[in-house]
Order: sequence, then C-alpha cells, then structure tokens
Amino acid sequence: MRFATAILLVATLAACDRQTSQEKAHEDERAIAMVEKAQRRIPPPVALNPAQISFADVQASGLVGAGCAFTPKSGEGRDPVLYTDDRRALLKLDGRLVQLAADSGSAEMPYATRDHYVGKAFDLRLRQDPGEGEPASEESMRWSGALTIRDSRKREVYSQPGTLECGA
Repeated sequence: MRFATAILLVATLAACDRQTSQEKAHEDERAIAMVEKAQRRIPPPVALNPAQISFADVQASGLVGAGCAFTPKSGEGRDPVLYTDDRRALLKLDGRLVQLAADSGSAEMPYATRDHYVGKAFDLRLRQDPGEGEPASEESMRWSGALTIRDSRKREVYSQPGTLECGA
C-alpha cells in the first residue's frame, strides 16, 4: 500500500511538473512572439532640423578648402547648415557635428563635391539647379538648389530649397 501511494505521489508530481513545463513553454512562445512583433514595428520618422555651422566648426572638423555650402531659403543671410568637399559632408544635429562620406559613384558637382553623401543614420542628396550659376565672390559661384536628408529606412526627414555656394 505504501509502495502504491508512493508511486501515485511520484506520478502526480511528474504530471504537475510536465504541466508546468508545458505552460512555461507556451508562455515562452508568447513572449518570443511579442518581442518579434515589437521588433517588426517601425518607429515613425523623426524630423531633423540641421543647425547652422560656424566657420570655427568647419575649421575644427578639418573640412577646409574647396567645396560647397548649402543654406536653406529660410536661413538666407545666415551660416550654412551643410558643408561638403570631395570626401565628406558636415552637418550639425542636436549640437553635434556629424560627418557623412561622399558616395564616389554619385554625380559630381562643382569642386569635385558629390550630390550624395552617406552616414550611419542618414544619407543626403544635394540638388544643384542647372545653369552657370552667378558669382558669389571672386572664388565662388552660387546656384539655387535643395537639400534632402533621409533616415536609415530611406524616409525623408528634412527637405528644403535653398542656395548652394561652391568655391575655394
């Protein structure tokens, strides 16, 4: 009798343990499904507002020499929000200078700059309106154009018409 009671007790405990393991496996599956669903969710794009870049910022970054600068139409008469040369572009976002690499396969613009620059979180496209441009100084020319910045998911987060000035 004691032996039968012991076997019944062991069988009951094993059944409870099995049921607990099955419940745990089911809970784990639900948790994994929730995490996978959350990872598939794409957060909304966050609009950028590039800040003006002072000449001191440009010098500190080592981006000096021939290249182009873009000033949005809304910021005319102020410092540019983008500087480019043949190797990189410089933006100021949230008070930090951010560098992007020139896409050497993209279209060449004045002074060997490019129309496409790529970074870890963003890429940007510069557009220069057709034509000879107008003299801005002895060593630079000015065109109307536009700047478009996209996030890592290729969503537009900044787009402004403005002035592109290129020179040495």
